[in-house]
Amino acid sequence: MSRRFLISALLCVVPILVPACGSQTASSGGTGGAKTGGTTTASGGTTPASGGIAGGSGGATTGSGGTMTGSGGATTGSGGTTPASGGTTTASGGTTTASGGARTGGTTGSGGTSSASGGTTTANGGTTTASGGRTTATGGTTTGSGGAAAGGTTAATGGARTGGATGTAGATGTGGATAIGGSTSGALEVWVSPTGNDDTGTGTQDSPLFSVCWDDSDNSIKKGGCYKLCPAGVGCNAAGGTIWVMDGTYKYTATQKLGSSKLGTASGPLNVFAVAGAKPVLDFSALPVDDKSRGIQVAANYWHIKGLTVTNAGDTGIFVMGNNNTIEQCIAHHNKDAGIVIGVNSDVSGSGKNNLILNCDSYSNNDTATSGENADGFGAKKSSGGTGNIFRGCRAWDNADDGFDFYGWDSPITVDNCWAISQAKTTKGSNSDGNGFKLGGNDVSAAHILKDLYATDNNYASSNCGFTNNSNPAAMTCTGTCAAWSNGTNVKSISGVGTTAPGSATAAKMIAAPRNADGSLPGINSL
Repeated sequence: MSRRFLISALLCVVPILVPACGSQTASSGGTGGAKTGGTTTASGGTTPASGGIAGGSGGATTGSGGTMTGSGGATTGSGGTTPASGGTTTASGGTTTASGGARTGGTTGSGGTSSASGGTTTANGGTTTASGGRTTATGGTTTGSGGAAAGGTTAATGGARTGGATGTAGATGTGGATAIGGSTSGALEVWVSPTGNDDTGTGTQDSPLFSVCWDDSDNSIKKGGCYKLCPAGVGCNAAGGTIWVMDGTYKYTATQKLGSSKLGTASGPLNVFAVAGAKPVLDFSALPVDDKSRGIQVAANYWHIKGLTVTNAGDTGIFVMGNNNTIEQCIAHHNKDAGIVIGVNSDVSGSGKNNLILNCDSYSNNDTATSGENADGFGAKKSSGGTGNIFRGCRAWDNADDGFDFYGWDSPITVDNCWAISQAKTTKGSNSDGNGFKLGGNDVSAAHILKDLYATDNNYASSNCGFTNNSNPAAMTCTGTCAAWSNGTNVKSISGVGTTAPGSATAAKMIAAPRNADGSLPGINSL
């Protein structure tokens, strides 16, 4: 069994006479606190947009350069007439035509000097454009070089170029606004690494963070990738986002909590994914043995966690009590309570629904503090109202209590293509139950949906069952191909379960079988 999975209270385990194939004792646990979050990147594009405007201003400055050229012409007598005309060209020309004046002035001595200064002013205009913003630097550079090209080489050509068009290139710096769209209109990405730093890292691949999501009970600490996707007090990025977990071992000293304010949506889910090819391990051995010492706690909605191994937590490895979450291709082992559990958050009405545990392994979890009473491979225990939950493609072996434990859960759970092997074989205590599939308890009725399930070698005592209803009064039938063999007792009160091994399947082969490329279990008859 296990401790009650509610944050607000800890239930004491009351010893009761243990019937065959199960136990009437309850499980315990808790729920997580709510956290806040949000994103503030929209203003990032305003500066690049201004960059474009600054480019436009550069053109205006060029016009002034032309005026200075006209002045220079006046100094040279009749020559001034031509520069004045050149000045007119400059006014319409913008950045590049400033040098038109430069060329004309150049033919009349000192007037040329004034014109050359006009060219300098134009070049400065280009500089202003360049400094308008990093995203518009290209636009600014084009304007700057336009001014330089016209700066004294071919005045006539400079005029013909219509530097105003070049000024428009500066305005094209509004392309910076497109960069803004890249940060706020799409999904965000954050990177974490065993060598990352929550205080100095920016969350990029080159400057990763360390934590997936770390906060404490009084909310004084808010660190990690989740606060990049969901900054405190703002809310989560509407388009969703991904925390990429790089390879290596993470020595965490705090539970990674995805709080109830971290809300993704169906159209904008939030992810915690192992980088392709990586096998990150989240090691919580620094946590004490305590109900609050979970590894990953998911009180949020629409999160997808994939490809992580969670080990040595002081309580449950991965505890899910939000809605519409997926735990996929994860491994939980050697935790001090259950491996992977679905629960209900007592602080949030309507929680604990529509969660999917997909293609996960859970093994050698052992709660020595209660002599094997609570440490199941997978569980959903002693809660009400948690509808629509699914365990699919999951494999549990050698856990101190049961492989799958649904003690006192009052809503139907779907269990599809899962294997329960050798519970309490080597990892056990005096209170271990050692069942493969324990499908109820405490006389709570829930007609669980069972399909293609296999249980073997759960037999350290004759009371260990492959399948047991464990006082669940609902009628349950396993459909597809279901089998229990070489258990202490193969089947109790579940119909549709055969007692012959499929093909040449054995406990050892089932434990060692590699998963398919998509994480699913191989066909049982292929072993």
